[in-house]
Amino acid sequence: MIMESPPPDEHGIKHLEENFKEAIRYINTCINPVKIPSHVQAILDDDSCINLNQNSSPFWVLCAALREFVEVENTLPLKGSLPDMAADTNSYINLQQLYQKQAQAQSEAIYRRALEIARNLGLSQDVITESEVKLFCKHASELHVIRGSCIADEYQKTRLDLTSCLEDPDSLMFHYITLRGLERFISEFNAYPGQLDDHVEPDVLKLKSIIGKLLSEWGCSQIIRDERVHEVCRYGGAELHSVSAILGGCAAHEAIKFITSQYKPLNNTFIYDAITSTSASFTL
Repeated sequence: MIMESPPPDEHGIKHLEENFKEAIRYINTCINPVKIPSHVQAILDDDSCINLNQNSSPFWVLCAALREFVEVENTLPLKGSLPDMAADTNSYINLQQLYQKQAQAQSEAIYRRALEIARNLGLSQDVITESEVKLFCKHASELHVIRGSCIADEYQKTRLDLTSCLEDPDSLMFHYITLRGLERFISEFNAYPGQLDDHVEPDVLKLKSIIGKLLSEWGCSQIIRDERVHEVCRYGGAELHSVSAILGGCAAHEAIKFITSQYKPLNNTFIYDAITSTSASFTL
């Protein structure tokens, strides 16, 4: 339809202008059905969102207001902004103003409902600010709730579901298992495996046995390949400054996220493989 819509020139040839070409290029994106992202729907269905009380945080009050909005509109509020597109200035400004006006109206509706919910809970009206609601609505599709766990709980688990990870040959989970085995090796022998050159081969057997016991305790039938265990023993506890710098930067990024309450933090376990320059995160 788009390709047939331009009027022909004096020679009967249809030339697609830039905005027509752009429309064709983005057609698959535009015709996607509008739906609530699964991570946002999980928040709206969360017990903390449905059953509010006087101890509920402003975030959950806003989520409750958003939940009612979604139930009526079956969509999230507009961001109020448009991406760059091929158009004349007046048309683009007019279209942008329409989106901003609609986004403003939706934000005000959620703000009023949030204040009403807060009032019914006996909370101070100051806990919800209009600027906060605007920011909340603008990024509604990017909301995430992460409930972390204590690292002690991870070590106290008698079983970890690692089979599916180890079945994937590209999974970095084997690093986690070898490092857990390394910790147990150090606690038993008070030294890193392979710390001395003539200890490498004997320590490979010891570490492999320890890792085998760990996997057995976790009810995992998979095994770690010998060359991976050998590599841990070969480096003898050495630390490369380049790897330490990268991981230090990652830790600094996470600290900034928590201090500023912005962006999505890593959840649970993060693994970085400097050999392949790949990384992965796991919830254990």
